Amino acid sequence: CNSIAKRLNQHFSVENDFYIRRVELRDLELYLELAHAFLKKSMHVGIEDKDSFVNATRMTGKELLHDGNSISLVAEYDGTMVGYISANIHPALHLNGNECMARELFVTEDFRRRGVASALMRTMERIARERGSKRLSLATVLNDEIQGGFYRGLGYQRRCDFVVKYLE
Repeated sequence: CNSIAKRLNQHFSVENDFYIRRVELRDLELYLELAHAFLKKSMHVGIEDKDSFVNATRMTGKELLHDGNSISLVAEYDGTMVGYISANIHPALHLNGNECMARELFVTEDFRRRGVASALMRTMERIARERGSKRLSLATVLNDEIQGGFYRGLGYQRRCDFVVKYLE
């Protein structure tokens, strides 16, 4: 673990035999495959075939990784990506400072309940603080026993409801 820790800068952590690091351009294909596992849920329409998804989102993935306001982290175990978090930081007048908005958090089924999601959230919180964010926000189903319990256990609380309008 020490050799891994030495390769990483302060934004990353090593916990329970997995480590968290930023997604790099060389990781794009594997990162998009992991994102597909999350996004193919019923709430996201039209993303059934993994290869089609990767091809269709490759350019957006590159833009995401090059955007200075976006942060994408991956959790790895034994060289395999087992989870990720994607967020962006933006100025917010209502906070008189920056807000970090977590957009996606996913851990593969085999690695759930092993601290991966908590470590991803803690690492994102640390990065957000370092970048001047006063709050980390996210959309979730808070009344869902598992999701709600997870976020409440990390100290999150209901602030307001999240509404969307699709513009396409």
